[in-house]
Amino acid sequence: MKGIRIGIVICYESVQPPTCSKLRAAGAEVILAPYANGTDPDELLNGKRPYTYARAKENGVWYVACDATPHDQQKKLKRGAAYVISPQGELVAITPPEATGEVMVTHTIRLGG
Repeated sequence: MKGIRIGIVICYESVQPPTCSKLRAAGAEVILAPYANGTDPDELLNGKRPYTYARAKENGVWYVACDATPHDQQKKLKRGAAYVISPQGELVAITPPEATGEVMVTHTIRLGG
């Protein structure tokens, strides 16, 4: 049975190049990165989170992340970031611009080609 090797980096670990490269060296094909920063998806689109793209591209792995959904001053849920970056460092899925609160992002990952 063929499986998939997944590496998990939590929050700040994913910023560190050695952490992701060690996971790749151990055979990870996908890196999962849960966060608790309250990142807005626009931060990924405007270059404020370049390390996420870099970790995917420099290791040739899929980078799948989700961030805690932040609250505004009235304690209402704002837009949180969930996204997928290809091994080429391209953003292929992200929380929709009109979304607020908890949202699921889906993308089919094709390995081996």
